[in-house]
Amino acid sequence: MIKPGTLNPEVETTSVFEKIDVLARTRPVREQETPAWTPPSVAPVTQPAPQFTPRLTLRQLVFRVVRLVLAGILICGAGVYFWNIITRVTSEQAVITTDILALRTPIEGILRMPPLTPGTVLSAGTEVFRVENPRFGNKEAAAQWNYVRDQVERLQAEVEEAAVRLAKQREIFAHYEKLYGQQLIARLDFVTEQSRLAAAEAAWSNKLAQLRQAEARSRQIEQQLALQQAATVTMPFTGAIWALAAADGAPVAANETVVRIFDPRRVWVEAFIHEKHADKFTLGTPVFIRTIDGQLVWEGRVEAIRGRGGPSTTDTVRSAMPAEPPPGRMAVRVKMERLNPFTAREFFGVGRSVVVSLDRP
Repeated sequence: MIKPGTLNPEVETTSVFEKIDVLARTRPVREQETPAWTPPSVAPVTQPAPQFTPRLTLRQLVFRVVRLVLAGILICGAGVYFWNIITRVTSEQAVITTDILALRTPIEGILRMPPLTPGTVLSAGTEVFRVENPRFGNKEAAAQWNYVRDQVERLQAEVEEAAVRLAKQREIFAHYEKLYGQQLIARLDFVTEQSRLAAAEAAWSNKLAQLRQAEARSRQIEQQLALQQAATVTMPFTGAIWALAAADGAPVAANETVVRIFDPRRVWVEAFIHEKHADKFTLGTPVFIRTIDGQLVWEGRVEAIRGRGGPSTTDTVRSAMPAEPPPGRMAVRVKMERLNPFTAREFFGVGRSVVVSLDRP
């Protein structure tokens, strides 16, 4: 039995260094079994760091003001734009238009035309072009003209003969009238000569009427023959040249388009307006017309209103405007109250897009 306080004999036989090594190995185990108490740690109180507001430089201040001004301008512009869209009544599509007239060749032949350019203004009655047909040889027309000439000559001879017979019959009737007045001949003979005089007058009158008809027919055939050989086309009104379809010296067929013209006094604006504004666009309503760039503004007046599906004038050539308005739209014809601001070289604005509004831009 080992007494308390004594070491194991086996341990005692060990050296001092071995004992120290054993104590060193056993000490951590004891410390782990009974950990030492440590007081709770208290977090140190930290003072907030002072905040410094950086001062704006002059450049930063200028840029900030510019940004604010630009933002205000954009907001105001957007507001004005949407306000105009909501409250302002304008056309969705409008164009200056007119009627285009095509001048065609009456006969076939060689075209003779003075130097003309689109945009040139010609007065009424001015020769536009001439068609010459040097190879004309219509045998039927020539034969008909020869027949009418022979008929005229024959009727002239018959009229002269009827005139001589009438003159002789008048002398005979005058002699019988004297004899009847002296009661030297019977009344039957006097009436017979009187009827012969009336027949001679009727024959002469009929022959003279036939001669005049034949002469008129002869003149018509001569004119037709002249037209078949050469024909001249003149301006029907004072207008401007829209386009040229042929050149001088070119061979052309009959009824072929050579020149297209229009009347500058018959230029108007065709505008498409939404039907919800029909109560504002009535006949006679004054409106304002302006170009797309806003440089030109002039007055106009509503002349006609046509809805979709109404009669359209598609027989004449017009500017690039649809023949029928889109669904829910109406075609408004606006007459220009003021002189057309465009010149002849600008084709008096025909084909230009414009904006029609009730308020002055």
